Amino acid sequence: MKDSNTKYTLLGLLVILIWATSATLIKQMVIFSNNNYLTDIVIYNALAFLVLLPVVIKRGEFKALKNKNILKALVLAVLSNGFYDLFVTSAEGMAVRIQYAQIGNYMWPMLIVLLLGIKKKNPSKAGILSTLVGFLAVLVLFVPEVMGGDGMSSKDVWALLLGVVAAFLWATYSVTLSTHEELTSCVFLIQTLGQGVSALLMFVFASSLGKFNMADVMNGPALSCIIIYATIGISLSYVLWAFVMTKHPALENFSVLSYLTPILSLVISTLYFKGTFNIQILIAGILIVFAIYISKKEDKKKLKV
Repeated sequence: MKDSNTKYTLLGLLVILIWATSATLIKQMVIFSNNNYLTDIVIYNALAFLVLLPVVIKRGEFKALKNKNILKALVLAVLSNGFYDLFVTSAEGMAVRIQYAQIGNYMWPMLIVLLLGIKKKNPSKAGILSTLVGFLAVLVLFVPEVMGGDGMSSKDVWALLLGVVAAFLWATYSVTLSTHEELTSCVFLIQTLGQGVSALLMFVFASSLGKFNMADVMNGPALSCIIIYATIGISLSYVLWAFVMTKHPALENFSVLSYLTPILSLVISTLYFKGTFNIQILIAGILIVFAIYISKKEDKKKLKV
């Protein structure tokens, strides 16, 4: 139990590090592609689909589509990807609006704990408390910039709601993976079809707005960022996350570690773009350490039992 806990916690931390680094990669990608993020989304989803498809075929996972739980996980994967892309594009180019979207989206670790508690009819008090503290750290990071805006507009509300919906769908997807062990055998299939459908839907969306322009991404720097993000930031990290969700023995207490993502993202981005560190990062870091302490204390009690 302890070895399994450590193994999948380390795997989860690797995913969190990839996601945190990907945030900086995305910013650089957008700069290289003339701020045409809609086209970026279509291309990197399509590339992720093409990268994963041969693996699915080789593993023979298409046979698993008859399983109702797999279809449910697939629908949730597509919807969570789609709403995530929508909330990002709704806030594209708007520094304050993206903070509203991020606040809503970072509710997902807390929602995982709550949904697992409802599913098992035995909610983890330490898991709920630790993720609440983790979410408080998110508020410390993003609220100051939000408060510096010109008030909350209807578009800001829309971005916040899209973020919350994306968080709920991602949490539901993660919980579905964790409560159906048979899904372990077809995580590549779920992620592959999820990326393929997302690419198609976003292509239709971008085309309807007249914002799909391949010329913006057909340059070396932009394509390099897109390829790296599609292969590592999406294909590798999402599949690894699925394995963590299906195998981790103490998911309620692991979820709080996900709140390392926004802090690491800001640290990496600040270092890469040579920005200035602020007091919010330090305060948020202290809160995350306290949240992890709460969850680890509960882990030790479980291991003694």
